[in-house]
Order: sequence, then C-alpha cells, then structure tokens
Amino acid sequence: MTNRNSGHTSFGSSLRGSFPSGSSYAHPCIEEIHRRDRTLVIRMAARTIIGSCVHRAATCRFWPDDLSWTTWATETTEMALAYLTAKEKRPHPEG
Repeated sequence: MTNRNSGHTSFGSSLRGSFPSGSSYAHPCIEEIHRRDRTLVIRMAARTIIGSCVHRAATCRFWPDDLSWTTWATETTEMALAYLTAKEKRPHPEG
C-alpha cells in the first residue's frame, strides 16, 4: 500500500491480513530485512516454517531426528533469520 504523503510503500499496511488478527508481527523489524521484496520474503519464510513444522510433526514417528521441539525451533529460527537478513545476491526473477 502506498502512503499518500510520501509515495513510499507502507510495509506494515501491505502485510496486514497476512498474519493473525490483521496485525504485522514483522513490522518492528522490517528494516532489518535486506531483500528487495520484504513482503514476499516474510511470506516465504512463514510458509516454509509452517510447512516444515507440519511435515516434522507428521513424520517424526517414522523419521526421528532426535531433536527436541525446542532445539528444532531454535535451528529453524536461525535459518529464517539468516535468510531474512542476508543481502540479496542475485536479481529478483520477476524483475
């Protein structure tokens, strides 16, 4: 969404509706994301983490990894933060 006064994108507004209760959990830290399309990378990280969590829960009986959920969450958080804060090295495929 574009701010009428400045012409800049309001990331908090564009993220609204992407998270529970229409709020933006990422808004306070949005400036720490070093990617061109911040909304896209937040959505990608969130969907990847949710999918990974569901997959682990569904398969851990058959493919145990000997990690506690706390350890798994810590490792997953580190990966997500590394992705979100890394500078983009290649051009965005959609322009």
